[in-house]
Amino acid sequence: MPKKRHIVTGHSPQLGQTVQHVILAMDDAEAKARFQRAHKGAKDIIIIGRTVPNAHLAAGQG
Repeated sequence: MPKKRHIVTGHSPQLGQTVQHVILAMDDAEAKARFQRAHKGAKDIIIIGRTVPNAHLAAGQG
């Protein structure tokens, strides 16, 4: 199963603001875990979008 790009947003206590990242991960749980590692104690982590990298190539239209 290919990794997908997850667009993840959440509140970072270090920065004191909401941040958004694009994280390459297999599933939502992994994406949230990576975000949590990057921003210790992050709250309100939400996945707002997913894309498959090179989807147009995988579909045979490239």
